[in-house]
Parts: sequence; C-alpha cells; structure tokens
Amino acid sequence: MVEFARALQRPFADWKKLVIGTIVSMVPIVNIALTGYALECAARASSRDWSLPSWRTFGQHWIRGLLVAVAYLVWALIPLVVGLLGLVFLPIMFVGMILFALFAYAASAAIIAYGVEDNFKAAFDYKNAFRVAFTGKWLVAILLTALISTVLGGIAVAVIWVSQANPVLLYTAGGIIGGLTSWIASIASFTIMGAAYGELQGGIGISIKSIKPVKIKPFKKRRR
Repeated sequence: MVEFARALQRPFADWKKLVIGTIVSMVPIVNIALTGYALECAARASSRDWSLPSWRTFGQHWIRGLLVAVAYLVWALIPLVVGLLGLVFLPIMFVGMILFALFAYAASAAIIAYGVEDNFKAAFDYKNAFRVAFTGKWLVAILLTALISTVLGGIAVAVIWVSQANPVLLYTAGGIIGGLTSWIASIASFTIMGAAYGELQGGIGISIKSIKPVKIKPFKKRRR
C-alpha cells in the first residue's frame, strides 16, 4: 500500500536537512537541486529506505534536477507537435490536449524510473512508463501527491495574502513558507511515487495486464 503516513513524516526526519532544503527551495535556479534531491528520496523509498539523502552531493542533485526538466520537455514534444498541427485543423488540437494529459501522467512514472534505476535512458522507456502509470496503485499515488500539493499550496497562498500589507513580512514570512511548503511537497510526493513504483516493480502491485484469464475445463462425465 502507498506509504502516505511515512511520506508526510519524512520531510521532518532531519531538521538540519529540512532547513537546508527550505533555503534551497527559496533560491531561483539553485532550487533545481531540490528536484534531484527528491528524486533520490524516491529511489530510496522504492527499496523501503526512508532516510533522507545528504546535501553534500549538491552538484549531483542539481544535475539530476536539470535532467528531470529535460526529460519532461522531451515527453512533451509529441503532444506539442500534434497541438501545433491543430492550428491548421482544429480537431487535431483536442487530440493534442488529450495526448498532453496522458503523456504528462505517464512521464511521472518515467521520471521515477530514472531515479530508481539511476539511468537517464530509463526516463524514455515508454513501454515501462505507461505500464506502471496505468495501474490503480499509481493512480492513487498521483492523487495523493496532488492532494498534498493542493493543501500546501493553499497554505502558502493564504500566508502571502495575509502578509501582503507588510512588504517586509511578505518577503520574509512568504518566502520562508513558500520554501518550506515546496520542500515538504517535493519530499512527500516523491516518497509516495517511489514507494508505489517499488511495489509495482516488485510484483506487489497488480496491473490489468498481469491478470490472466482463468481457463475453465469442461466437466467430464463419470463412468457408471
């Protein structure tokens, strides 16, 4: 089962790493490292390791975060091309929108595969990505990550709205809360996805393709 409780507790497992993660989240461009760090969290969660990685390999985290952005861009190319063709023929545009939603959904599984296997090529294993993505377990994982992001995003917006009358408070409290919520959302979400991916790859999760039809043998007449 998706580790929701562990995912929520994990960002607070080490206060020193939490402070560093919050600061990193607040700085543009530097915050790319948070994605790479969260990806390492996903890789560990896939093997039931709930510890937080070290920040000493900051450069490695930053590069991985940048590669995640590149992978998402590549995944978006096909829907983007189809969408552009829709400028000429309108119905194709709707096809492009549907493809964009499907590819964005499957891309989440591909990104986690990259982190777990520590191989950038795994981010473009379309067959594996769609196989993992279209399972009930992965759908639950994505819904939980969406819930976490929505709640924490709402908190951040509320703090910014309350503090907007005071510019100093807005940039300090707003910035800190924004960085903190980004840290919590990233670590918790990637932990959930990593755990779900590990269960699916380990055969714990059940996909539609894994269900084999039962063959019913005809009854034989008993001899008297």
